[in-house]
Amino acid sequence: LTELFDSYLQDGYCVVLLPMRLDLVLTLVYRAAAPMDRLGLPDVQLQQTLAQTMGAPNGVAFAVNSGILALQVLFGGVSLSMDALLLNPFDAWLPAPLSLDDAAVFLERNLEPGSPMPADVLEGIDFENSWAPRSHTDRGDGTTTVCASHLAPRSLPKGCLFGKQLLQSWLLSFAQSGALPVVDGAATRLYKEYVRSRNP
Repeated sequence: LTELFDSYLQDGYCVVLLPMRLDLVLTLVYRAAAPMDRLGLPDVQLQQTLAQTMGAPNGVAFAVNSGILALQVLFGGVSLSMDALLLNPFDAWLPAPLSLDDAAVFLERNLEPGSPMPADVLEGIDFENSWAPRSHTDRGDGTTTVCASHLAPRSLPKGCLFGKQLLQSWLLSFAQSGALPVVDGAATRLYKEYVRSRNP
């Protein structure tokens, strides 16, 4: 399997293969998310919440997404689905002075017009206050979310506070409701809070 990554290694990338063990995934998620006491989720309850995610419908997919995000929070890096095709360097999208070493990068999810819209969508003000404002003709005000799926490319620097807050938000939502969270909704909500609080 390692020969699959030879071209990446030759280009100077660091590639680490981890076995897909759910106990390891849950440990990584715990280490990246803890402590959550100040959010009302004591350590014992956090561990119970992690164990309960496995029994939920789509719990394994949620655990994998959370595990990949946890790896990114703990060590930094880009996640890219093995069947995805990346046409440009991932950091080509970043405006100066940002780099992959200091900025989280998520893709947008454009929702179908006319389909039911989730509670949290990006609005005009969110696009206008972003690091790379775009023309209103090149964005989907009210029909776009931040895509937090593990199947979409994303990049986080080591120790990324946004990534940790996102992971905590997912776990807190599950602990409070017993249902798996809408991962895009949590990411969109956090991004909106961030972008509306910064001075453009």
